Amino acid sequence: MTRMKTLLAGAVVLLGAEAIVASPASAQDYPSKPIRIVSPVPPGGLSDVALRPFVPELHKVLGQPVIVDNRPGAGGTLAGRACAQAAPDGYTICNFFNDVISNAPFLFKSPGYDPYKDFAPITNGYFIATAFLVTPSLNVSTLAELIALSKSTPGGLNYASPSTGATMFVESFNQHTGSNFRTIPYKSGGEVANALLTNTVQVGTFKALAVDTSERVPVFPSIPTLRELGYESIRIKTWYGFFAPVNTPAPIIRTLQQAIHKVYSDPVLRERALINAGLEPALSSTPEEFARFLQEDRERTATQAQRVGIKPE
Repeated sequence: MTRMKTLLAGAVVLLGAEAIVASPASAQDYPSKPIRIVSPVPPGGLSDVALRPFVPELHKVLGQPVIVDNRPGAGGTLAGRACAQAAPDGYTICNFFNDVISNAPFLFKSPGYDPYKDFAPITNGYFIATAFLVTPSLNVSTLAELIALSKSTPGGLNYASPSTGATMFVESFNQHTGSNFRTIPYKSGGEVANALLTNTVQVGTFKALAVDTSERVPVFPSIPTLRELGYESIRIKTWYGFFAPVNTPAPIIRTLQQAIHKVYSDPVLRERALINAGLEPALSSTPEEFARFLQEDRERTATQAQRVGIKPE
């Protein structure tokens, strides 16, 4: 079920990386107390599950306790506000995904923070393997059969989406293929799983038809990728990365990036926490490389939001 929930999580943001010079003492003394990681998902959510084996290893590297502060709700903006309002001292790390950063400006007129200016990028973490999953009752075996069924079904098929990034993708997919999927928003992959179990929605577990990874997922080697099926160009991949409040001293940002990289570079941890859960490791961008990735991601998101007519509310 954990792996299936992983495939259900779908999901993007640009940050201004304002680095300020810290005194040698500030970096030398860091860290000297517990560190919290702000997470935009509830306990048991996908990124929370991925964080749990990561946290004790980061504790070992940094020499200080690390706790997860779950702040779910409002499309990730509650976590975004908590991070933006935190002291820029290195003791708050934020584990964000597309919705909090790249998608927020196109969805909310006033999310309560500036996704481009209020955070400092640390490093990317991983990509989520999103998939088209269906209930067995639909009797479809391929994505092409699902598209055809959605066209022939009066009113279309309900599609469960745990993120706004996935919602924008489905709208683009409808435009591109002529499919008729009606998005039903949910807060998490766990809620999507429950909706599929009760047949509240028909698209979203049980039988996987396609994944959006660059290569086939090792735990589901028989499932084709969207690239293989010719739909790669309309997908913006869902990612999770690490941020700090803007004006966190640059030496501390670098310390955190190196610590996260060390944890995720361990092949045993990487396989247990990421690969076996259907996640794609993204090892390991520097703060500067991550900032460039975010800029490109923001531009792709803006193009997609314009194409599907998304308006901030």
